[in-house]
Amino acid sequence: MTFVENDPRVLSVLRKNLQKTGAVAAIVAGDVSTFLAGASETFDIILADPPYGSLDWSGLWKEAHGLLATGGELVMEMGREAELPAGLDVRSYGRTKVAIWRQTA
Repeated sequence: MTFVENDPRVLSVLRKNLQKTGAVAAIVAGDVSTFLAGASETFDIILADPPYGSLDWSGLWKEAHGLLATGGELVMEMGREAELPAGLDVRSYGRTKVAIWRQTA
């Protein structure tokens, strides 16, 4: 399990929560796009929930979907106004939408 987080306050809470639960995970302090661009491993699931309006979702999708294992999922939460590529399973919840990409091959 790997967490990538850019906000120092969130990193602090994340570290405390992992310690309390005893969960073992790598924590990367930095930008998710930079992390994904340099990643060589594959992932079963990638969850992305950055602050709304702060990320190029199409760019994230392009970077992340190539790192998913077969059957893996990319789940992205964003504001309703975000533009996304075709072929994603998109669900709307009030002012929020969640897009899911399933890697089939």
